[in-house]
Amino acid sequence: MKQFLLSVAFILCVTEIFPHNKVLFEIGRQDNSASEFALYPDQYDSFLANFSGEKSYYVGYSSPDKQWPYAFPGPVDSWGGGGYWAGYHPRHFPSIWFQVEKTTRQGDCKLSLFFVGVNHKHPVKIRMEVNGHRFEEMVTGKDSITLLNGETRNGTPQSINITFPASWLVQGINRIHLGTIAGSWVIFNRICLE
Repeated sequence: MKQFLLSVAFILCVTEIFPHNKVLFEIGRQDNSASEFALYPDQYDSFLANFSGEKSYYVGYSSPDKQWPYAFPGPVDSWGGGGYWAGYHPRHFPSIWFQVEKTTRQGDCKLSLFFVGVNHKHPVKIRMEVNGHRFEEMVTGKDSITLLNGETRNGTPQSINITFPASWLVQGINRIHLGTIAGSWVIFNRICLE
């Protein structure tokens, strides 16, 4: 009995010292598929009609099959309003709104973007803002237009991981602003904040 109590006490101490990552939110599933998102499997050319402008995704209220597109255009994609002849480079920057009940000044958070695939012709630069703090990351793709047309089982998964101080989150409503500022399309798999 004494050994059992010592084992339980040890496990509790280790858990307190090395807490497990807590997922604050996730959009999509880590399954190398975009099937849970809107416009899937091949309606990307309806993006402008459904997702142009500044859209919002509310964690806990919105659902990916209606409020988050499987494919996200870059400034060079004509189906997203861009391209050489467009005369401007549209920037679609949806916001993800989520609530945090309790904050901490210690530790880090990790924002992860997982993609089923990324266009190989034009490297993509993604801009992310967490409550006004900006990051930009390049993603080099390996995928062709067939992936955009629904053949996602042949994709080459890519990901971006951004670590930032937990103190950037506030108690109450928080915002992540996300968009492409260069290059072509990406196909989402999962967005996760830990």
